[in-house]
Amino acid sequence: MSDINNTHSLTGQNMKKQAMNLFNCGNQHASPFKGKMDPFNPSNTLEGFICRKDGKMGGSLFITSVNGKALTKGYLVYGTPKLEYPYKDFESKSYKEFKDNSISSFYIANKWNGSNVLVFKYPDADGNIYISAKSKGSEFLKDGNYGAFLSLTKEVLGLGEFDTPSMDRLTHHLAEFKSDEIQSKCFELCGQKEPHLVKYDFEIKLQPLFVSTFRGEIRPCVTEDGYGPKEWNMQNAVEQCEKFQKIDLEANQKYREEHELKHKYEFNHFIIEGRVMYLMDSNGNLLNRTMYKIKPEDIEEVHWSNFDATIQGRVREALEKIVTRGKEITEENFQEELDMGPKEWGRFGKEVMKYAGEMKSSEIPTKSNDKRKVIIIGGHPGSGRTEFAARLKSKGWNLIGNGVLEPNASDNNELLAPFIVKMKSNCSVAIDLPNLTAQQRSIWLKEGRKMGILQIDCIIFDVDREKCEENLEKSGMKNVDKSIKKSFGTNLNIPYARDGFSNIHVIKTKE
Repeated sequence: MSDINNTHSLTGQNMKKQAMNLFNCGNQHASPFKGKMDPFNPSNTLEGFICRKDGKMGGSLFITSVNGKALTKGYLVYGTPKLEYPYKDFESKSYKEFKDNSISSFYIANKWNGSNVLVFKYPDADGNIYISAKSKGSEFLKDGNYGAFLSLTKEVLGLGEFDTPSMDRLTHHLAEFKSDEIQSKCFELCGQKEPHLVKYDFEIKLQPLFVSTFRGEIRPCVTEDGYGPKEWNMQNAVEQCEKFQKIDLEANQKYREEHELKHKYEFNHFIIEGRVMYLMDSNGNLLNRTMYKIKPEDIEEVHWSNFDATIQGRVREALEKIVTRGKEITEENFQEELDMGPKEWGRFGKEVMKYAGEMKSSEIPTKSNDKRKVIIIGGHPGSGRTEFAARLKSKGWNLIGNGVLEPNASDNNELLAPFIVKMKSNCSVAIDLPNLTAQQRSIWLKEGRKMGILQIDCIIFDVDREKCEENLEKSGMKNVDKSIKKSFGTNLNIPYARDGFSNIHVIKTKE
């Protein structure tokens, strides 16, 4: 496969102009790159241009040199197009009228919730063919603040740290690469190791989306969980999309009910993100490199009534997408990623940019670098709570509280300052206070969510008072502090999953 069909003659100083023509973009969106090492083939360095304009050619590469040797013809790698909504307008949510006579069939696939990975082929000047991978906005995959994309992709492909993919040793993931016609295959990297909105029951997978030819033709990967391909009928297609939206909404609602979760736009609160609709011609190729996202109402709608934890989750996700795609952190890009209209942006735009600035300045650690966990420990004095906290401290956890206070709002608020300092320092913290009521625990939970912490657990020591008093008497502490006696005047309320904790553990007397 020494001759690759999508090469384009270079004309010296006109390389950038040629890249702009191929990308169909202006000068500012054809971004040059030099000396980029291919992490899948570390002896290779590349030069060329990447398209920074969202749309059908967003993230595409125009490679002009490999290992210092100019390609006689530039090489175009087609990127992953941005998904579009199928509506005439977002207010009415009435579907477009797809009247293109070229439409022959349609296919509706599952929309996986993760990070986009495009595995592609490229040549050097001597005709050698290499396999590498990129995200939507980068020349190559890399591990960074927002995800271990490179390491996880290599893990799924069965590649060790120093292994390189080869046309002679294709895994089942890349079986289509045996065809000279295929340039790339697009995947979604998702699972528990790459957490987003949807909770999956597997650690990490590359879920196949589509393959692309050297001419930029896209063909969906048809799987058992998809619908179709079916002969084109607009009414049937729209009805199926609306049916899936209803089914997916009900599935998410049922999932939250079963796990006693509130509707929040954050990890672990959804079971499905939606679907993707492909409209294809008689050859099975996608029309106009355009795919449509079909999302259920609970994911699609953003209720901009308050700038709460749900909205903060949306902003955090948007920031990660903007950064990983190499885009500038601007109001325009945030409006686009968040699907915010002028009215909503006018009301919340300043808060969006402020919160994004806090995350970008590392006041809130980025997802892949976020080592923070919080355990809120609750129980009466003498229940064994403080002994448990001491064991956590011996394992490197930071403790907040002295274990014997009867906390009310003012007590906890006084301790919030050191808690916030620890959170900004990317530390794990255990709250060693009675935390007997939902109100007392909610202070920590609310502040933790505000700080973007992904895992907040609650461990409750449900030990009867007589046993607690007996333990205190043995330790000589029973009459030491009035706050201990006061604590016994408050009943212990067991937390529920709907309170918003990641995990809840209740340890009873006999345990």
